[in-house]
Amino acid sequence: MDEVKSRLLTVEEMKHEYKFSHTGIWRAINAGDIEAVKRGRSTFIVRDSVERHLASLPRVGSKNTANEARQAA
Repeated sequence: MDEVKSRLLTVEEMKHEYKFSHTGIWRAINAGDIEAVKRGRSTFIVRDSVERHLASLPRVGSKNTANEARQAA
């Protein structure tokens, strides 16, 4: 059971661990960006789906990187 618990997060745990807002979590769930499962009235978020979602987000570059890209084009 501990292995399953470590793979699932409550909404509150995700808010604290990943610094998502409550609304942001539900938007991501409803958009299909992260996976969630229900057990009774409780919602659990699949940790692997959160990691995949975060890895898919665009990276922020420095101004120098942007200038170098423009010069190379």
